[in-house]
Amino acid sequence: MDLASGPLDFDGARMITLLGATFLVDVMGLIIAITSYCAELLVAFTSMPEVVLDPGFLADCFGQSYEELRDAAEAQSPA
Repeated sequence: MDLASGPLDFDGARMITLLGATFLVDVMGLIIAITSYCAELLVAFTSMPEVVLDPGFLADCFGQSYEELRDAAEAQSPA
C-alpha cells in the first residue's frame, strides 16, 4: 500500500486527519507527536503541568521556529 497516494478509507469512510494521540507514563513529562497525512503536518503536545507550565507558549515557540526554518529553506532553494 502506498500511503503517499492520497486519502485513506476504512469500510467506505474517508479518514479526515491523523492525530498523534500519546500517553504519559511516570518517567515522561512531555511527548511531542508529529504526524503527516494528505499534505498536512500535525504537531501534538502531551505534557504534565509540572513540566510545561504554559503549553500555549510552547506551541507558539514551535510555530515561530517552524516559520523561521521554512523561510530559511525558501531562501536557500534555487529560483
